[in-house]
Amino acid sequence: MARELGERVKLQSPVYRIDQSGDMVAVETLDKQTYTMHFNPELPPLRNQLINRVPMGSVIKCMVYYKENFWRKKGYCGSMVIEEEGAPIGLTLDDTKPDGTVPCIMGFILARKCRKLSGLTKEERLKEICEIYSRVLGSEEALHTQSCSCSGTASESLLSLERCCGSHSASCTLPARRRRQSGAATWRGPCRLEREPPERFCVR
Repeated sequence: MARELGERVKLQSPVYRIDQSGDMVAVETLDKQTYTMHFNPELPPLRNQLINRVPMGSVIKCMVYYKENFWRKKGYCGSMVIEEEGAPIGLTLDDTKPDGTVPCIMGFILARKCRKLSGLTKEERLKEICEIYSRVLGSEEALHTQSCSCSGTASESLLSLERCCGSHSASCTLPARRRRQSGAATWRGPCRLEREPPERFCVR
């Protein structure tokens, strides 16, 4: 694909403005370069109205790095589905490198929780996130982080993960230990050998 596109792929050119008020779409980058896009056939008027009126979803992706992946020692794979209303994080995945280095839990802060936590400082967000990790995983090691990185807000389409499907409740296809928190179910997936099929969580 890179060979076919050639120089049409613009690297290190973040887009900061898109104007589609006219017959074409104008894209402007931070270095003030402007590009235009034409639609053929033209988009339906109702589609243009939808694009102009529907906002992006509110999502923060949060990476919490640890000295070691302590959750694996406890038999967990790092994937959590947290249904507690007051919890800042709803879904997590183990983002440790394949060779076991850079232990990390990646979590998604969604919708109204994202908008609520956006008003907090980075330190306050990290504190709330680590506290819920500690409760779910049953370990104070979750409170002692190496670093944290958050990016957002991103489109909720990021949640179209391979591990997600269309169930209306949280469930696991493999046995998982269940822990109750204030009446809401929390699932922690057991750790599996690399060659075994990964667990699939159904969330919506």
